[in-house]
Amino acid sequence: MVGEREPTVRQRRLGDLIARELSLVLQRRAQDPRLEAAIVTGVRATRDLRQATVYITTVAGEDRADVLLALQRSEAFLRREVAERVYLKYMPHLQFRADDSFDRGQRIDALLDQVSQREGASSESGDQRDEPPQVASEPG
Repeated sequence: MVGEREPTVRQRRLGDLIARELSLVLQRRAQDPRLEAAIVTGVRATRDLRQATVYITTVAGEDRADVLLALQRSEAFLRREVAERVYLKYMPHLQFRADDSFDRGQRIDALLDQVSQREGASSESGDQRDEPPQVASEPG
């Protein structure tokens, strides 16, 4: 994104730590089945380390909006559970966002498949687009 700086080493380490511990909490301590369907794909902390955006996706068949709502409602519980497992001076507030990078990747793959199918069909029909056009030379 324009104007967005690279995360610092501390931001990356904090994000990795929160992602790992939050994943464990969601697997082992969550009592809401919607929380168990959440998969943490990344965490990005702000420069002051006071807030962290948690990117999630869901297992197949689960409604992403329901899972996000359940995560937002459980933010205090999840924050407290993670804080008990890690040594931090201040545990950041957690914001949850859907990670649509997998969806974008699948869309790109589908588009590439369409292009390759069209190229395959055009080469079978005798269309020679890969060859340079023949230019007739003038006698002279």
